[in-house]
Amino acid sequence: MGRMSSLKNEINLDPLARGYSGMTDEQVASDINNEYRSRIKLVMTGDEIAQSVDGTEYSALTDLEKQILHTFLAKQEMDPKEGGFAQKVITDLFGGGSVTTSSLASDRVESISRAKELGLGLVKVGHVTEARL
Repeated sequence: MGRMSSLKNEINLDPLARGYSGMTDEQVASDINNEYRSRIKLVMTGDEIAQSVDGTEYSALTDLEKQILHTFLAKQEMDPKEGGFAQKVITDLFGGGSVTTSSLASDRVESISRAKELGLGLVKVGHVTEARL
């Protein structure tokens, strides 16, 4: 489905009940571009995951566990999804109820716009006007 077709369907069907029919074109564009949605990041870098590591918990790791963690964090990109490899490594090293595991669960969530979620890019007022024709 094309970009304009997707936008037209979003506005006409209003699947999230945003109230597009009662909005001006400017309001629709603003709403669709507003980052009120969230999703699990598609990828995280080793540096991003390292920011989730709790210092006290890190200090409690054995030298071998620290080496495993450093090797793991050297990867350029990882998929942070629930039950994925990155989450399993962190859980194995720090435990399921750890501060580090909880931090990673929170840090892997990103705010996105409905436009980004639908793959529309930035929606401009003119796009909304055209989609409503």
